[in-house]
Amino acid sequence: MLTRAFKINLILFVIVMTFMTAMHGCSKMETEPAVGEDKSQLPPVRAVLWTVEATDYIETERFVGSMTPKEFVEIKSEVPGVIEAVHFEEGQSVSTGDVLVELDKTKLVAQLEQVKADLDQNKIDFEVNSQLFKQKAVSEQEYNRSEALLKSSQALFELRSRQLQDATLVAPFSGTVGERNFSIGQLISPQNIVTHLVALDPIDLEFQLPEKFLNKVSIGQNVEVQVRSWPEESFRGRVHFIAPYVDPNTRTVTVKAVLDNEGHKLKPGMFCEIFLEVDKVQGAFLIPESAIFRVINQKQASVFKVNSENKCEMVMIEMGKRLPGMIRVTDGVSEGDRVLVEGIQKAIPGANVIPAPEESKAPYNELFNAVKSSGNK
Repeated sequence: MLTRAFKINLILFVIVMTFMTAMHGCSKMETEPAVGEDKSQLPPVRAVLWTVEATDYIETERFVGSMTPKEFVEIKSEVPGVIEAVHFEEGQSVSTGDVLVELDKTKLVAQLEQVKADLDQNKIDFEVNSQLFKQKAVSEQEYNRSEALLKSSQALFELRSRQLQDATLVAPFSGTVGERNFSIGQLISPQNIVTHLVALDPIDLEFQLPEKFLNKVSIGQNVEVQVRSWPEESFRGRVHFIAPYVDPNTRTVTVKAVLDNEGHKLKPGMFCEIFLEVDKVQGAFLIPESAIFRVINQKQASVFKVNSENKCEMVMIEMGKRLPGMIRVTDGVSEGDRVLVEGIQKAIPGANVIPAPEESKAPYNELFNAVKSSGNK
């Protein structure tokens, strides 16, 4: 049983055909051949034809995201102090453990020496009280007090030692140093940002994947990336993280991929386009976009086919995925069919067609080959 939508589309198609035939009749009224005269004597239509053939291609989807660093940290001092020495230049590459900044250690060294002296004395006192306690020459309370003082001085010594160590700021990982936010001789506190350190190679990208594509992505899958700063260059990466949950507000999943970035062309925060392979299409029929004569709706359109006698026929097609310069046809054409891609404006059903030379198809062949090699990117 015919559906309501199909009936409406069929009626529209008949109206279009009737209108075109009527317009052609009006325009040719004066030159209409007499009854019995051969219509093949009318001037034929010269047109560029496209021969439909089955092809395979990789179907990709485009997403947008941002570059994110593998590691990023604000370099701060855990102790207040005065900047005494700087051991880096802005934008310099550093390795793990490299010294970046040194604070004045004079006060910290003095405090440590004081605590060390107290610790040494408390050790002696504790050893003496231990011997006396064994001989029951001192009370247990006195013994416990000397033990507590020893532990307290040991803890304070470790604290002062760590504070002295913290007066030297080192790189926690290999990366590139950012801008310098201080001067030598300046007093800084733990709240002040001395500089930033970012790891640029490798670098991550992050994007939101609609949940309908969850079955199309997997760990280790390759992605192709483009950025505006390098429009002629493509970067390749691989997926290394897929969030274990779907955001209920956006119905998307966070996906991360890692890319080699040896030349540091890619920077954190960059806008990027991600092309992800979602399907391998086999035996698809592709036609140039210019072959579409009239779009009926999102899925249906009309084109001119040329039969074996080189005469025009208008047919309805079902459109699938739109590709760069090409359209996938899911119904209405078969392999070997020829469709008009140029000269459509002069074509009417039944008109004779003179095919243009093969070299006229060169631009369409380029589009077709690009789709076969790169998919719908």
